[in-house]
Amino acid sequence: GSTGWHSHPYPVFITVKSGSLTFYKADDPTCTPIVVSAGQGYVDDGRGHIVRNETNAEAVDISVIMAPVGGAFRSELAAPNPYCGF
Repeated sequence: GSTGWHSHPYPVFITVKSGSLTFYKADDPTCTPIVVSAGQGYVDDGRGHIVRNETNAEAVDISVIMAPVGGAFRSELAAPNPYCGF
């Protein structure tokens, strides 16, 4: 599965509890995967990305998302990264 292409108003702090997650930044012209495995953390800058589980194993994470009071914590991006084939 995946999160779909989206952004956040502020950074997001992610800890992968089990499995692994692969992050792709929306503005990366090389579509370079950032693989984060169980026991590792990642700070999403909020500017736009997709997160994918590219394995057959279940992945579990804990995310701390900052957002304005009463505001959205996530915005869908109208188009994916044109350099990624998904």
